[in-house]
Amino acid sequence: MKCLLTILLCGYSLAVSAQPEKAKAIDSLLRAAHAIGVFNGNALVAEGGKIIYQGAIGDADAGKSRPLSMDFRFQIGSISKEFNSVGIMVLQKRGLLSLEDSVSRFLTWLPPWAGKIKIKDLLQYTSGLPQSNAGTGAEYRTELQNLRQLAFEPGTAYIYSNDNIYLQQRIIETITGGTYDSFVKDVLLKAAGMRGAVIDSFPVVERVARPIDNDGVETPDMQKVNGLFVTAADLFKWAMALQTGSVISRTGVQELSANFGQNESSLGNVIWAGERIDWHVHQGSGYNYESLLYSSETNGATIILLTNNQEFKVQELKDAILNLLQGKPYTVPKKSVYLDLRTKVFDDFDKGLVFYEMIKSEEKDKYDLSNLPNDLYNTAKYLMRRSRYDDAIKILHLSTLEDLTNKGGMSYAFMLIGQCYQNKGEKKLSEVYYSKSVELDPTNKNAQGMLDEIRKENRPAN
Repeated sequence: MKCLLTILLCGYSLAVSAQPEKAKAIDSLLRAAHAIGVFNGNALVAEGGKIIYQGAIGDADAGKSRPLSMDFRFQIGSISKEFNSVGIMVLQKRGLLSLEDSVSRFLTWLPPWAGKIKIKDLLQYTSGLPQSNAGTGAEYRTELQNLRQLAFEPGTAYIYSNDNIYLQQRIIETITGGTYDSFVKDVLLKAAGMRGAVIDSFPVVERVARPIDNDGVETPDMQKVNGLFVTAADLFKWAMALQTGSVISRTGVQELSANFGQNESSLGNVIWAGERIDWHVHQGSGYNYESLLYSSETNGATIILLTNNQEFKVQELKDAILNLLQGKPYTVPKKSVYLDLRTKVFDDFDKGLVFYEMIKSEEKDKYDLSNLPNDLYNTAKYLMRRSRYDDAIKILHLSTLEDLTNKGGMSYAFMLIGQCYQNKGEKKLSEVYYSKSVELDPTNKNAQGMLDEIRKENRPAN
C-alpha cells in the first residue's frame, strides 16, 4: 500500500482495476490532449462504482515546479452550487423549511419582492433576480437590498444569477444559526466521506493546483476567492453519494433535477430513465479552473475531470472517454474557439472578428469548428456579463448566420439579444427579439416568460 501511495504522489497515472487496457487507453487519450494543450489536470474514471483509472497529468503551477498528483485540490466552480441545494433538501427533510416557503420567511432584510419568491425558485433560477456583478457577500447584500423590481414574476422564466446561490446560503445560515461553510463541512462533506475536500480561502488551502492562463501565467484574482476545493476522489464520492442516497433521498435528488425549459437545474443536467439516473453531468469553471462531473446508472460510468488550465474541453474529453469505454471510435478534442475568441473580441472587437474569420479558413486543424454557433453564444454571454451589450448583439447576429437551418439555435440567439436590449433599457426592441425567439421555437419557455413580462410592463394602465 505504501508503494501504491508513493506512485500516486509522484504524479504517475495508475490503473486500479482489472481492466488495464481501458486504463491504458484513457491515459493515452488524456496525455495526447495534454500534448496539444487542451488538458492539464487530474482525472478519475469508474465503472459500476469501482475506480478503473486515476491520472495526474501536467503541472500544479505556472512555473512547472510541481507535477500534479492525485492529492491535489481544485476549485469546482458551479458544481459547488450542488452543495447549496442539497443542503436545502437536508433542512427540508428535518422539517425546518419547505420548498414552497417564501424567501421572506427566513430573510426579513430583503425588500417586499422576496415575499413572491419561493425557495424552489431559487433552486431553479426562476426567482426573477437579475444577473449580478457582485463579488463579495457585502456587495450581494447591498445589491439585493437596493433592488426595487424583479426581472419577471417568479416561476415564469429563467436567469442564471448568482444572487440565487447567495440567498440559498443565507437561508441555510439563518436556519442553522451557524456559517454556511461549517454546515458544508460538518454535514455534507462528512456524510459523503469527502475527507480531502476543503472549504476555505485560496491562500490557505494546502495541496491546491494553482490556476494558469493560456499565456502560462498564474491567475492573480484567485487571492480574493473563497470556495470549495476538492480532489478527484472527493468529487467521485459526491457523485456516488447522490446515487446511493447517503446524503439526501432519491426523491430529493429528483426534486433538485427539475429544471425550467431545458435550462440547468441545481444539479446541472440530470436525465432520468424511470427510477434510474440515465445521466448526471455538471460542468463548472472560474478563474481558469474547470471541472466536470459525469455519472450514469444506465452505463455504469462515472467520469471526473479537474483542470487548473481552463480550455472548455472537458465535455469533449468526457465524450471521448465514454466512447472508449463502450468500444466506439473516439478523437482527441481540438482547441476551443470560444476561449480564444472571447479574449480577443473583449480586447479589440474588430480584430477579434478578423481572428474568427482567419481560423475558420486557415486553422481548421488546430481549432474545433464543429459547433461554431455555441462558441458564439458563449462569447456573447461573456460580453453580456461585462455589460458589453452592443458587442454581444453583433456576435449573436453572427451566430444566426452559421447555420440557417438551426431554428432552436436561432431562437436562443434572439432570446439573448432580447436580454441585451432589456438590460440596455430598450424594451421595444427587447419585445421584438423575444417575439422572434418564440416564433422560431414555441417551446422556448424562457423567451415566452420574458416576453410576457415585457408586454405586461408595456401595457397601458387601466
